[in-house]
Amino acid sequence: MSDAKTACDRCGARIPADEPECPRCRSIRATNRVILAAVIALGILAIGGWFVAVLFM
Repeated sequence: MSDAKTACDRCGARIPADEPECPRCRSIRATNRVILAAVIALGILAIGGWFVAVLFM
């Protein structure tokens, strides 16, 4: 009795055939979304801080 496993197209990890998508890639995409949100927030804060600094000089 062998479990049918396929390789993920993106990362090559072996996953069960009944999985809809690779859990490893799903985790990586979630981490990328968090990083992107943090970079956007820092950019907005930097532009806002620059604007406030120029406004009050």
